[in-house]
Amino acid sequence: MSQMNNMSAMDDLKSYGQAADAHAEGIRKLTPVFQTLSLFIPISFASRNGT
Repeated sequence: MSQMNNMSAMDDLKSYGQAADAHAEGIRKLTPVFQTLSLFIPISFASRNGT
């Protein structure tokens, strides 16, 4: 945690970018899974919630 206190603004931006890239990669990996599931469970979030 003390390392974060010593980061420059540029280091902080780079670190944030790496975290955002990792998040985006995770979303890219999950998208096909949900596409496949939607073939077997064709329920939209709106109809599931009763709206």
